[in-house]
Amino acid sequence: NTVTIFSHSVEVTKNNGIAHNNLGMKLMEMGDSDAAMAHFQAAIKGSPRNSYPHLNLGNAYKSKGDFSQAIVHYEKALSLNPKYANASYALANVYLQTNRLELSEKYFLKTLDINRRHYMAHLNLGATYSRMGKSEAAIARYEESLKIRPEQHLAHYALGLEYLKLENLGQAEIHFRRTLEFKPDYERAFYQLGGIRMRQRRFDEAIGFVTRALELNSSYKEAIQLLELAQRSIRNEAR
Repeated sequence: NTVTIFSHSVEVTKNNGIAHNNLGMKLMEMGDSDAAMAHFQAAIKGSPRNSYPHLNLGNAYKSKGDFSQAIVHYEKALSLNPKYANASYALANVYLQTNRLELSEKYFLKTLDINRRHYMAHLNLGATYSRMGKSEAAIARYEESLKIRPEQHLAHYALGLEYLKLENLGQAEIHFRRTLEFKPDYERAFYQLGGIRMRQRRFDEAIGFVTRALELNSSYKEAIQLLELAQRSIRNEAR
């Protein structure tokens, strides 16, 4: 198998950085991050000017929740190859995950300077702007992402949420429905449509949407609460 082939390459060639990196990647796929990290470190020792094992070691540290070490290796990968979009993107994501939004914005923009068609960088830059409270900028980035990959359900869902913030229920509904066109079992979109119907006081329709969300995920706490609220609202109207 692949692990055996890469292991053999490591054994028969001294300081084979490429073989160590490849074996580490395979071990990461198998969920053995500790063994993978040892091989990424060996790859760095064998090929100190290679940016790839630094990216992979950063990913391994991130998978273990060690964001500070992940950043060290993402930055090193980017210093070795300033046009390495994957390293810039990984760095931006870890800054987004740790809520360091200005740095997240910086590195998503750098990623897009390298590759304007990096649809996930547009999407996550939109998420960065959303957290910053910049809804219009977020919407623009989500739309750019969709121009590149129109079938992304998450981009449509994010647009729906952003339009909700702006109280634009019509556009929000359009994008939640588009979400369901591409991912018909996405319970969150059904929940959000139920929420829109609640705001419109169309309680029967709200119950229909929320019931569908619960059919897909019976432990969806917010949907359970919304269903109870809709049912209570109908009873109150009947009095």
